[in-house]
Amino acid sequence: GINHRLDINTSGLLLCSKTHGGFFAAKLQLALQRIRKNYICLCHGHFPTPHDQPLLLQSALRDPMGKQRGTWRTEVASNGRRACTEICRVAHMIDPNGHAFSIVEISLHTGRRHQIRAHLSHEGHPLVGDKVYGNRDSAWCPRIFLHAYRLGVDVGD
Repeated sequence: GINHRLDINTSGLLLCSKTHGGFFAAKLQLALQRIRKNYICLCHGHFPTPHDQPLLLQSALRDPMGKQRGTWRTEVASNGRRACTEICRVAHMIDPNGHAFSIVEISLHTGRRHQIRAHLSHEGHPLVGDKVYGNRDSAWCPRIFLHAYRLGVDVGD
C-alpha cells in the first residue's frame, strides 16, 4: 500500500510497501519522524542563502476548519502544531524579464499538510505555480514547482 501522500500537483517519490508488515513498519517510521524526505522547489524572489549551517523554519502550522478558494489552506499560527522545514541549499536566478527566483533544497523534519508551501509563503517566497499560497499565475508553469526527490527509509535486514 501507499504509506504517505504528496500534495496535488506535486511530483516525485512515494513510499509504497509490498507486504502488510512492511506497510505498518513504514507507518511507524513515519509517525516517529524517522523517514527523511527531501524536496526541490522553485520559489519567487531571492530566498536568503543559509550560511555555514542550514536554516530552520519552525513556525507552527494550523489547518483551518474550512476551505479557501476550493482547497484546504494551512496557516502559520501560534496555536498550531510544531512544524520544522530545513532549508539546505539555495541558488538564485533572474529570468529574462527581470523576475527573481530561487531554487531551494528542503528537508522536512515534520510532515504537516502543505508545510513547505505554507512556510515559504509565510517567509514571502511562495512557490512558482502555487495559486493557493502565492496568488500568482505562471503561464510557463501550470502546476506547483515542488518535487520530492529523495526518501530515506530504514528497511532493516
